[in-house]
Amino acid sequence: MVHRSLFAVTTALLAGLAAAFTGGVPADAAVPDPFTVGYVWADQPTLAGCYAPVSTYSYNSTAATNSICRTGRGSYVVHFPGLAAPGGNAQVTAYGSTPASCKVVYWVPSGSVEQVGVACFNFSGIATDATFTASFTAGGGSANTIAFAWADNPTATSYTASSTYQYNNRGGLATITHAAGTGAYTISFPDNFGAAAAGGVKVTAYGAGSGVCKALSWGPNSTATAELVNVQCYNSAGSPSEERFSVVYVNGMNILGDNLLADGYAWADQPSAASYTPNLLYQRSTTISHSGTITINSPAVGTYDVFLPYQNQGLDGGHAQVTAYGAGTSRCQIGYWLPDPGGRTVRVYCFANGGALVDTYFALQYTGKIQ
Repeated sequence: MVHRSLFAVTTALLAGLAAAFTGGVPADAAVPDPFTVGYVWADQPTLAGCYAPVSTYSYNSTAATNSICRTGRGSYVVHFPGLAAPGGNAQVTAYGSTPASCKVVYWVPSGSVEQVGVACFNFSGIATDATFTASFTAGGGSANTIAFAWADNPTATSYTASSTYQYNNRGGLATITHAAGTGAYTISFPDNFGAAAAGGVKVTAYGAGSGVCKALSWGPNSTATAELVNVQCYNSAGSPSEERFSVVYVNGMNILGDNLLADGYAWADQPSAASYTPNLLYQRSTTISHSGTITINSPAVGTYDVFLPYQNQGLDGGHAQVTAYGAGTSRCQIGYWLPDPGGRTVRVYCFANGGALVDTYFALQYTGKIQ
């Protein structure tokens, strides 16, 4: 990756090996974080065994050191020490310029460690070693909106998502509906304060196999009593497929629901434009004391640079994830992110199901340590 030195990677790796024998190395934290959240950039996809990810791009709200273990080709386990919790929500995004898809296989507490299983595939559905970003949250704060759910019954026409694996700081339990054979699902997050045509989403396919899921749309129902998130899933051949998945919706909040972390998201709604400002209702870039307007440039087909103002003020390198949006079988992944004057730029690559770069809509999510 262009903005991380070999020295930084080597230093973090050595620290991680030491941490494996000490149970985690505490990191300095200006403000204790009361939330149960963590994220990583998994940058050593072929490394046998376990390693500590680069600390600049790794966060754990307990200040412990995260680690990542490769368990087979395209198979990984992310360890978040001190974050073990019943339920919660995990999200994963493939990273780099080579087409790949990564999904969550499981997330489960083991002692005091939250373990997140990740599987990555090429676009033919074959397991492949790949770089990725991954996050975990046990819940969220009361400020603004976060709701998440685990859709674990892919063939059911209607059901209430597991209460253990869902959270909603605006209302009651999420329900999921599905028309058989379509691979399309609607998640309804109740909102007691008035659902909005705003915010952002992240969707990650879950479980065995190489199926993928994307966001079709989101918005309030006709009475504004619930936020509806529509999801489309398909197999590696591009046919609609009934899949399990993990989904999170936010409005004025990051996808971890942590009030002490930066908020950043954008719905990229003009895929063929060379340069534009995405819809203001569906974007946010906020730190402790600053907010700015996100802009998007497209230097080439299927290639996007999302500028997040003020996010260079963070105390770490931050964390980015992305979900393809809309009809069709396109997929999107994070190319890289790096500081720019006045903010950070996140490169996003989007591909057709055959692997060629293609212009398409997407929903970007960003967060980072700011205090």
